[in-house]
Amino acid sequence: MLDLEHLKKYRENNRIEAKKALGGLPKSLWETYSAFANAIGGIILLGVEEAPDKSLHAVDLPSPEKLVAEFLEIVNDPKRVSANILGKRDVQIELAEGKHIILINVPRAQRFMRPVYLDGNPYTGTYRRDGEGDRRCKREEVESMLRDRENLHTPDEKLLWDVGMDALDVYCLKIYLAHLGKREKALFEVGAAGLDGAGVPHPTAAGLLMFGKSPKEVFPNLSLVYRGEERVEEKNLFSFYRSVRNRLLFEFSPAAQGALSEALLNCIVNADYFGECGILIEKSEEWVRFCNPGLFRADLKAAQHGGVSDPRNENIVKIFHAIQIGKRAGSGIPRMFSSWRELGLPLPFFKENFSPERTTLVLPLKKSAVKTRSFSGKADVQKAEIIRYLTDNVKADSKELSALLEAPPSRVRRLLSELERDALVTHTGSRPKIFRLKD
Repeated sequence: MLDLEHLKKYRENNRIEAKKALGGLPKSLWETYSAFANAIGGIILLGVEEAPDKSLHAVDLPSPEKLVAEFLEIVNDPKRVSANILGKRDVQIELAEGKHIILINVPRAQRFMRPVYLDGNPYTGTYRRDGEGDRRCKREEVESMLRDRENLHTPDEKLLWDVGMDALDVYCLKIYLAHLGKREKALFEVGAAGLDGAGVPHPTAAGLLMFGKSPKEVFPNLSLVYRGEERVEEKNLFSFYRSVRNRLLFEFSPAAQGALSEALLNCIVNADYFGECGILIEKSEEWVRFCNPGLFRADLKAAQHGGVSDPRNENIVKIFHAIQIGKRAGSGIPRMFSSWRELGLPLPFFKENFSPERTTLVLPLKKSAVKTRSFSGKADVQKAEIIRYLTDNVKADSKELSALLEAPPSRVRRLLSELERDALVTHTGSRPKIFRLKD
């Protein structure tokens, strides 16, 4: 939601793209559509140009209705665009600075629709937003999105026909099975192993990743590294979880241990082990950072509120659940946020990188761990930050904005009141008030 009467305050970024479009729909429009859909979404403005100072200005489209009709015809043609992910209100003719423009709100495509690609070929027609521009995705990125489209099976369920059960570490299995109080047949029950057509047992991808002697032979990019007071590297996920968790339990108070354990588990079960890089967990005086290959499959905002669970590795989840680790699906991330809030620390935050695909979860230990901002203490700078945040995130309550600005709630309420008075922001509800940019 943009303040269209004040376009000049906006700049092109990873969520906003302006196109003059006086000569018709530009070819680059479709690259941007794909790029936004495959990243975090964004807004395309047709009939808007970028001035030399990077500010945006409307130019007045002579036939906006004709352009909308042409756009809808193309976006619904599967030979041109793989999927129309737009709702009824996502394409609108608007007035900006008294001139007619077209606003196209492109949401982030759900994982079972990604990649959104052009001209019938995902390997040559898939784009992602990179800063202010659109770039063609590498083959590895496309294949990662194609793997994530699968609804019935997750990649870790794959039975490794060329790998025998002797590839699993006996010591790790002994510890794991001792938790279950069961014999080796339990590995079949939790999805760590299966039988081929001749009845011969083999580990699954999950089983090899969790308990393998050398899973790198099958997953060459696998690395499991912890950097804290010392550097620790483990060969498989079960050893890595136990080693890192023990260090976190030793180094942090009980109040923080649950949240850190949830963050560690989240990192492991959501990693793309077929991807380009490995897991890296780092601890400094200011933060603990959990980095894993692959993007978060569920909507991050929804996951923070709970009840949403879409892990990339269902069998790895089952293996952990069997020994009572991470039992309540969809509740781990909200509990982590709640624990950090109760400790009086800045809220955790996620970051996504697209080349290569990585998700990073940061749990700040001090306020200085939150991303550095150029706040001068002046109200107009903080108001600009609120507008930027609402542009990217659509809505927020005062508590969320208070954490963003690292400012007292009373000051944030005053800033929001001034923005409402200036007709830049509006709110719905009362407890809590939900703020949005005014249409």
